[in-house]
Amino acid sequence: MTQEYKIYFNHRFLLITQPGNQAGIAQKYLYKFENPQQIIQLISTFEGDESIPCLCITDDHPDKILNLLSRHFRFLEAAGGLIKNTKDEYLFIYRRDHWDLPKGKCEKGERKEETALREVKEETGLIRLKIIQPLGSTFHTYRQKDQLTFKRTYWYLMLCENNDPLLPQHEEDIEEARWFTPTQFGEIRKNTYPSITDLLNTLRF
Repeated sequence: MTQEYKIYFNHRFLLITQPGNQAGIAQKYLYKFENPQQIIQLISTFEGDESIPCLCITDDHPDKILNLLSRHFRFLEAAGGLIKNTKDEYLFIYRRDHWDLPKGKCEKGERKEETALREVKEETGLIRLKIIQPLGSTFHTYRQKDQLTFKRTYWYLMLCENNDPLLPQHEEDIEEARWFTPTQFGEIRKNTYPSITDLLNTLRF
């Protein structure tokens, strides 16, 4: 099974993958892993130059590079959910001018599933939820206190079998929570984050 990690820097991305899996990426953006210093310098250059659309680093063991990044940079873990109801509708939240999915940082000693359920309940008001299956994880970066931060979010498909009212958490800048059918996902795709688009593509919506 191919192992790779796609990490977003806003709408640009860093792809860490095995050799031969970099189809569609121009040669000038391809690098083979040589040493830790090389990787740190490449990422620093990539972050600072927005004219570079993507960066691809290959190695037989991509997890080795991810572990390197987690040691060198601030690395956080979060979890969230794609919630489905009995009408085959899916819940999205509108926050900071984008459609998104409810999620939040893992607390110390908390399992990923516990984080996902807690955050969904807090951000949407839904109480009676159950996890159906894991959906994998996505990565993105941001600057906090002038420090480059990598965040890995673990996603879970959840089922809501009741008609609890939606109560968007306004203190977390959530303006709206709304159910969408898959045929309405075009509205989501027009105004969401690349990592959410990737998640929907993985699920073949």
